[in-house]
Amino acid sequence: MYNEYMEFIRRELPKVLIVVLLIGIVIFFSRSQEKPANNNPQADLALNLKHENNYDQFYVDKLAIVMREGGKVVFSLSADKIFKRKRISKFFVYQNLKEICISGVKIDIYSYNKKSLTNNNVLIPVDEIGRSVTSMGKPSTPVEDYLAGNADIDLDLLSRLLFEKLTLAIHTSPKKKMLIEAESAKINIDMENIVFEGDIKVIDSDGVVINTEEVVWSRKHAGIYIPGKYNVGSMFSTGKSFFGINRNGEVLKMLAVPVIEYVDPLEEREKVFYANISKKMPGYARFMFGMP
Repeated sequence: MYNEYMEFIRRELPKVLIVVLLIGIVIFFSRSQEKPANNNPQADLALNLKHENNYDQFYVDKLAIVMREGGKVVFSLSADKIFKRKRISKFFVYQNLKEICISGVKIDIYSYNKKSLTNNNVLIPVDEIGRSVTSMGKPSTPVEDYLAGNADIDLDLLSRLLFEKLTLAIHTSPKKKMLIEAESAKINIDMENIVFEGDIKVIDSDGVVINTEEVVWSRKHAGIYIPGKYNVGSMFSTGKSFFGINRNGEVLKMLAVPVIEYVDPLEEREKVFYANISKKMPGYARFMFGMP
């Protein structure tokens, strides 16, 4: 009887310890969210912008930026809040990698005032959007130095910009504009693309509305890439599509669809890591961590 009891303990103890550990983690993070520690990114394990108390270097309410060219406004950005923090994934807080989070964002681009606009296509200046917010705080570590191993815990590398509740307006004339409205968006470190995600509306100057869940603005190809399904009114389309924006603010579908690289390599590696962990976890553990 004693041997059977010890065998039962030996067999079931690991499961009991895992359950206790998971319950402890849930209780810990529940209390951390109720009473967040200031400037402590370790308490923030969510991929959203709701924990501004965990900022690194700066946190600003009600930001407004205006850029002029020849005395005329060519770009403006306003936001409810903006802060810099250590980059956060589902299970990790990166010490050297940083991200700037911006919520309640409205960006206006006055393309008709730009002297540098010489072709018939309207451009979204991704680099200007990036420079307007990355100038805050101390300079980040150059990518080359970071990859070469010349970085320690006190240095940082700005890895991306995150937007929440974003409206981007491109004014093609004093009375015409096209809009992109999205729940969220991001710009990766290469400053080549803006990836819009969530419930997205692309509204051209004639009021035509494209509804979809993912849109990529490509700086290189000067257009809008939709990798999946979308609809315009009652008309539904699937497959990869590419649109250009002309000087009248019209969003026109192009016949040729370019190959656009917009995936964040770090996110892809994290997906592989999570998939490997998920395979090794018992079902109740995957459920508690929100993993498929």
